Amino acid sequence: MKRKCRKLLSLLTALCLVFSMTPLAALAAETDPSGYWTEYAAETYGQVVNETAKTVTISSEEELALFAKQVNEGTSYAGYTISITKDLDMSAHYWNPIDTATLNGDTGVKEPKKKLDNAVIQGNGYTITGIITNTGIRGPGSESNPGDGQYCYYYSGFIGRNDGVLTIENLTFKDADIKITEPAEGVAEHGSSSLAVIAGYSNGALTLENVNIDSCKVSGEQKVGGFIGQGASPLTVEKCSITNSIFEADYFAAPINAYAIDSQYSTGTNKSNIQTINGIKLENNQSYCKEESGVNYKELFGASYADWAKNSGVDWYLMSCDTLHLNFPASVPLTASDGTQYCGIPLALVAEVGGYSYPSLREALEAAEDGDTVTLIDDETFTATEDKVYYALTGKSITLDLNGKTFTEDLSQLTTNTQHTGVIVIGANAGLTIQDTSSNGDGKIVQKAPTGSYSTAAMIENWGTFTLESGTIQAEENIYYCVSMYGESSNTTINGGVIDAQWGDYADGGVALGSNGTKESAGVKYEGYKLTINGGAVKGGEQTLYLASAGTTEINGGTLEGSARAIEIRAGDLTINDGTLKADAARINGAVAQNGGTGKYTGTIVVVKPKGVSANGYNGNIDVQITGGTFLNGAEQGDVVTVSHEGPSSISQDVSVSATNGYFTGNWNVGDSVNSTGQTYGTDTLSLSGGYYTSDVNEYAAVGYETARGSWSENTYTYKVVKAEPDKITSVKVESVKDDTQTATKEDVSASLSGNTISVVGMVADTSVITVNYVTAKTTEQGQFTVIFKDGAFQTNNLPSPFKIGETTYVVDLSGLTLRQQVAVVPPAIDAKAELKGTPTEQEKSAAVAVAEKAANTEAKGISAAASQLVQPTEDNQGTVKGVSQVQIDKATSELNAAEGETVILAVQPYLDIKVTSVSLGENDETKELTLDIEPKYNVVVTTDPDDIQTETGNKNAVVLEGQEGKPLTVTNDVTITVPIPDDIVKIVANEIVQDIFIKHVKGNGDTYHYKATVGGSAGSYTAEFTVTHGFSSFTVLSDGRSGIIDFDDAQIVKPYNRENLGEALPVASKAGFIFSGWKIGEKVYTTLTNELLGVINGKTIIAEAVFTTNGGGGGGGEEPEEWVNPFKDVKEKDWFYDAVKYTNQKKLFGGTAADKFSPEDTMTRGMLVTVLHRLEGEPAVDTVADFSDVKATEYYAKPVNWAAANKIVGGFDGKFNPEDPVTREEMAAILHRYAAYKAYDVSATATLDSFRDGGKTSSWAVGDMKWAVGAGMIYGRENNTLAPGGTATRAEVAQIMMRFCEKFITE
Repeated sequence: MKRKCRKLLSLLTALCLVFSMTPLAALAAETDPSGYWTEYAAETYGQVVNETAKTVTISSEEELALFAKQVNEGTSYAGYTISITKDLDMSAHYWNPIDTATLNGDTGVKEPKKKLDNAVIQGNGYTITGIITNTGIRGPGSESNPGDGQYCYYYSGFIGRNDGVLTIENLTFKDADIKITEPAEGVAEHGSSSLAVIAGYSNGALTLENVNIDSCKVSGEQKVGGFIGQGASPLTVEKCSITNSIFEADYFAAPINAYAIDSQYSTGTNKSNIQTINGIKLENNQSYCKEESGVNYKELFGASYADWAKNSGVDWYLMSCDTLHLNFPASVPLTASDGTQYCGIPLALVAEVGGYSYPSLREALEAAEDGDTVTLIDDETFTATEDKVYYALTGKSITLDLNGKTFTEDLSQLTTNTQHTGVIVIGANAGLTIQDTSSNGDGKIVQKAPTGSYSTAAMIENWGTFTLESGTIQAEENIYYCVSMYGESSNTTINGGVIDAQWGDYADGGVALGSNGTKESAGVKYEGYKLTINGGAVKGGEQTLYLASAGTTEINGGTLEGSARAIEIRAGDLTINDGTLKADAARINGAVAQNGGTGKYTGTIVVVKPKGVSANGYNGNIDVQITGGTFLNGAEQGDVVTVSHEGPSSISQDVSVSATNGYFTGNWNVGDSVNSTGQTYGTDTLSLSGGYYTSDVNEYAAVGYETARGSWSENTYTYKVVKAEPDKITSVKVESVKDDTQTATKEDVSASLSGNTISVVGMVADTSVITVNYVTAKTTEQGQFTVIFKDGAFQTNNLPSPFKIGETTYVVDLSGLTLRQQVAVVPPAIDAKAELKGTPTEQEKSAAVAVAEKAANTEAKGISAAASQLVQPTEDNQGTVKGVSQVQIDKATSELNAAEGETVILAVQPYLDIKVTSVSLGENDETKELTLDIEPKYNVVVTTDPDDIQTETGNKNAVVLEGQEGKPLTVTNDVTITVPIPDDIVKIVANEIVQDIFIKHVKGNGDTYHYKATVGGSAGSYTAEFTVTHGFSSFTVLSDGRSGIIDFDDAQIVKPYNRENLGEALPVASKAGFIFSGWKIGEKVYTTLTNELLGVINGKTIIAEAVFTTNGGGGGGGEEPEEWVNPFKDVKEKDWFYDAVKYTNQKKLFGGTAADKFSPEDTMTRGMLVTVLHRLEGEPAVDTVADFSDVKATEYYAKPVNWAAANKIVGGFDGKFNPEDPVTREEMAAILHRYAAYKAYDVSATATLDSFRDGGKTSSWAVGDMKWAVGAGMIYGRENNTLAPGGTATRAEVAQIMMRFCEKFITE
C-alpha cells in the first residue's frame, strides 16, 4: 500500500507540541513494569464465582489478572457479568491482553471461541489505571504459510481480540500505554498491528456504555485507535469519552475505530461493522502519523516493531484528532487534494448534550435529561420517508441551542399531503427552549414540504411549554404552520429570534403561530393555550398569528409582519402592550373581498373574525385590548383593525376591541353584525381611549373620549384620542331685559355660575323678560334661555327638563329675583315748533311752520333706552327715577286725585324738543336746506295710565312732578332719527332720486359731522333717516351739492371736488429722502376725499400742506421731518404709548387702522407684526411664495409673510400661517429673536424667567426666545410680576417694543 505524507513539522516542533499539551498521556510509565501480570495473578477470586447468577466479582489487581489469564487459557465467561468493585492500578506489570479466541497451532488460524459472548464487564464507575503492554496477541499467519510466523498480525489493548457480543459499562481507563515492542516468540518479522485501549481487534459486536479513556497513549505501526484498532463488527457507543490521549501510527490512527474493514463498510447488505454513536466526547486528543517519503508499502512493512518504536530520529506529522474519528481504507479517500495524508475522516456528529456528541439531533434529544441543553455542532438534513413526527418530547424540559447551525427536515420524498410530519411535538408535561448562542446568530430549523403537496402539521407542535429566545424557525413553501399551540397546558413565549412563514407571494402563505379552531376532539381539549411575545420577529403569510380557539395572547414587544394579516383572532383574549405590527398587501397578488371594513382583508393588521360555526369550533367571545405598540399598514386602503363576522351562524359571539395607546396607520372598521336573514351575530364594541391615528376614529372613541386633530411623531399621525372633558357651561351672562313699561335694563339683573347652579338675581318688573346667555366648553357656542314672571312666580319658559349639558344636570336658581314697583318708560313724544333765527322772510316763516308741522311726526329709536337709564331700584325694592325724591312723588300723587284702589305708576316721559331754526329757499321758494335744533328731554310724571298720559284738565290722568319737567336727557347710545322733509329738497328725475340727502351735524364746540341720510317715503311724505352717533345739537338737512377747491401747493396742483369725488385718492407729493404721508388740511392729514373733508372745503378754496416722514426701512436713514402731525384722534400726548406711536409712525412702521385711528388697544395680529418687520427691512422683494394655504396674494401681509418665511423668521402650523390670529407675547419674542439673528445683531443677551410668577408657563420651544427678549430689554413683565407668555399683545405694546428694538439695534 503506497501513501505519500508531507512533512509539516520538525521533530523538535512536534515534541514541543506534545509536551505543551496538558494533561496528555505520559510517554512511558515512571518505572518500567516488572514482568507480566500472568505471573502475579491471584490463585482464586476473593468472592466465589456465582455460577447461578453468572457473576464474577473483581476487587483487586490480581483478580483482574486472574480473570484475563483464565480467559486466555480457555475459560469461557460467556453470559457472565464481571463486576469491578474498586479502582485498580495495573501499572506494576505488563498487561496480558485478553484473547477471546484460540490459536490453532496446526493451522495457525484463530478460532473464535467467543469466551466472552454476551458477557458484561461492569465497571460500576471505577477506574482501571496503568494498563501497559509491550506485546500483543498473535494473529493468524498467512494462508500460504500457516504457522511459519511470517507476516503475522498482533493485537494489543485491554482486550487483544474480541469475538462475540461484549458489553463494557461504567468504566474508565486512565494512563494506559498500549504498544508492541517485543515480537512473539519465534517471530522474526511482523505483519500488521491492531492496537487500542479497549480492543485491538473486534470481530464481534462491541457495546460501550459510559466508558471513558483519559490520558492514554497508543503506539503502533498501523491501525491505532482508542476504542478499537480494527473493527470487523458493529460498534455501539453510548455516552463515552476519549480525552487527553495520543494515537501514533505510520498510518490509520483515529480515536474511535482506526480501521473498519472496507468490504464490510459498504452500502450493501453486510453492515456488521456499522458504527452507532449515541454520545461521544472527544477533547484534547492528538494523532501522529509517521512521515514517509519515497517508501512503498512493502518497505514500510519491512521494519521491525522494535526499530519503529525506538527510533528517535523519526519525523512525525502531528494533528488534532477531536474532529477525525474513523479511518477507512481503499474506497474511502484519505488523501487531500494537496497530497497530505490524514489520520482519519470525520464522523458525522451533529449535536451535543452534556459534553457528549451524537450523529443526529434526534439521538441527542433522546439522550438529554430534564434541564439539559442540546447543542447543534453541525448542519443536519433529515429526509423523511414516512408521515411521522421527527421527535416527540415528553416528560422533560430541555434547551436546544442552534449554535449557528441548521437542522432541515426534508419532506420532499413524501408525495401526499402530510399531517404528522412535525419536527418536534412538545407534550403537555414537557418543555422546549430554542436559542442560538453563536456570534452570527443564524441558526435555523427548516422544513421543506412534500413534493407537489403541502404539510398541515406544525413544525413545532406545543402542548406544553415552548420558548424561543433566539435563532430562526423557517417554513419553506407549502409548510402551513411554524408553531401551533394546543390545550390548557400550552404556554408559548417568544422572547427573540425569528419565526418565518412568509414562503409565498400570495395570501395563502404560512402561519407563524396558530391554534386549532376545534374546542375538543375525542376527549382532547384544544383551547386554553397561552401565547406571550416579548421580542423577536414573527412573519407570516395569510396570517402571522392565527388565533382560532379560545386562548390568551399577550404581545409586549418584537415585530409581527403579515403578508395579508398580522393577526387573525376568532376566539379568546388578545392583549397588545408594545411591539411593531405590520401588514403589507403589496406581497399579495390578489385581494380577497370580505364582509365589513373596506372590503379587503389583505393589508389588515388585526382581523377580528368571529366565526361561531358550532358549539365545538371557533366559539367564544373575543376581547382585544391594545395598550401600546406601532401598527404599520402598507396597503393603500388597509385597515388597522377589521371586525367582520362570518355566517350565517347558530353561535353568537360578542366582540370587544379597546385601545388606550399606540400608533396606528390605517382605518378602523366594523362590519355588519347582522346577517342577511336578520340574525344577530353578537355585540361588537370598539372603544378607543388613547393613541395616535392616521384616520379619524372619533366614531369609535370611548365614552368620555374624542379625537383631536394635530400633528404628532414627525407629522405621521393626524389624530389623537384624548379624554374629552365633559361638556359643561363655562360662563353665563344676562343678555337683555325687555320690559313693556321700560322699567328695567340688563344692568339691573345679573347671572352667575357656581358648580351646576345658575343663579339669576336682581329687581325687575312683572312684565320683564330676562334673556340669559351661557357658553359651553365643548362648542364655545352660546345657548340661551329666558326668565319671565308668570302665575305669581319667576320661571324659565324654554328650558328642557332636566336641563343637561354634557353629563351635567343644571339647576336654575331664580330665588334672587324680586319684583319692584313699576316705573314706566313711555314711548318718546315730539315737541316741534318753528323758531327761525335772524330776520326771516315771510316765505321762510311759512316754510318753517310747514316743516315744524311735519317734524311733529319724527321718530326716534333709542331715546327710550336712554330714558331707561334714569330708572333705578331703591333699598325697599321700590322703583324710582334718578334725581326724584319721594316728597316730589307724594305731592304729585296727591294732586292726581286717583280713585281709591287705583294703581298710580311713576313714569318717565322722554321727548324730542325740535326747533326749526333755518330754512334756505331757492328759486320758486323751493327748500334747498333746513336746520333743526334737536334736544332730547324728559318729564317725570305720576299716572294711572302710562299708555296714554294726559296732563291737561279734562282727561287728566297724570301730574308732572315738581322740577321734573323738560329736563335734558343724556343720551350715550346711538339714536336713529327719521324726520319728515319737504318734497322740494328731494331732487327727482324720471321718478328717481338723483341727489343724496346729507345731514350736517354741528356740535356746540364747533365739531362738524356729516351723515348720509336714507330717503324714504314718497311725494308729500318724504323722510330722511340717519343715525346720530355724536349726541344732539344742530342738524342741517340739505341736498348734497357740496363742492370746493383744494390747492395742493407742494404738488403745484389746484383741483375742484364735489360729492362725485368722494373716496378718490388725493395727489401724491415727493421729497428726496422722505416718504409722503398725506395732505394736512386744518389739523388733520388726508390721503383721500372723505365726507368730512368735503364738508371742510365746501364753498371754499383750501391750501393743502404736504406731510413727509423719513424712510424707516432697514434701520432708519434720511432726515427727521420738521414736525410730526398726529393724525390719530385716539392717541393723546398724555398716553403712555404716545412716544412709541409717534416713533413708529414716523418710521413708517405703523400706520393707522383708519385715517384718524391708531386703535392702540386692538390686538396685534401675526400678519401685522410681520408687516412691521418687512417695513423695517425696507420692504424688500422676494421671489418665493410661502406654502401657506391661508395667505392670499391679494392680502396686505402676503409679501411680508413670503419674505419672513423665506428667511426663516416665521413658520407655520399644519400648512397655515394664521395671519389673523392674535400674536402671543412668546411668539413675538421668537419672531423678533429670529429677525435679530437674521440681521446678525448681537443676540447673546439672556435672563432667567424664574423671577416671574408665570415664567414656568412659557412653552418649551419659546424659552430661549423669551430669555433673550427679557435679557435684551424688549419685553417687560406685567402687573403682579407676571410675564404672560401666552397672552396677546396690543398694537400700543408692540409699538413700544419696536421702538425699543430700533433704539437698541439700529443706528440712526
